[in-house]
Amino acid sequence: MRLAYVGSAMYGRLPVAIGAFRLSHPGVRLVLTEATTAAQVRGLRDGSLDMAVLIPPLADAGGLELRPFDRDRLEMALPAAHPLAGRATLADLAGEPFILWPERAGQGFHARAMRLCHEAGFRPRIVQEAHGMHAVLSLVAAGAGVALVPSRMARLHPETVAFRRIESDDAAFETMLAWPAGQLDPACRELAVAFA
Repeated sequence: MRLAYVGSAMYGRLPVAIGAFRLSHPGVRLVLTEATTAAQVRGLRDGSLDMAVLIPPLADAGGLELRPFDRDRLEMALPAAHPLAGRATLADLAGEPFILWPERAGQGFHARAMRLCHEAGFRPRIVQEAHGMHAVLSLVAAGAGVALVPSRMARLHPETVAFRRIESDDAAFETMLAWPAGQLDPACRELAVAFA
């Protein structure tokens, strides 16, 4: 069974769910792949993936079944030496260079980040796009700019990146378990049950 996931999902309940599934279904070979939401949707549609853990909303969810899987929220990530690292609100970052996930790779994540900045009264000045939250955080750690990242990523770069909570209900988001509508084979059905 081929399962793809967004990278930040590995810092939530996904590892425990995978471990429990492997213990209860030792005869099922689970092939795991980290991929963007856009790549996962393509894989579900072209048959190269059986299931996915992705971040909605999707531009087109037609032909896919979605079920809530986990919750997280976006936080600000600043270089630890940044003057605002200990006290920033999102509005304070209005003039800062931003590192952001490309829209084509994760529309839902990108749209949420843009909406949060808009609600804080500004349009972010994007100076760098990076594929993968590890890359985004590495660039923040290197002082290239600030970013909005899932809160679970705070475990990475604790010495070089400061994380600040965004005080908005819109910062919260869900990851979803997705699969092609009407196409759950028995092993996938068991995985869906185990991930509930």
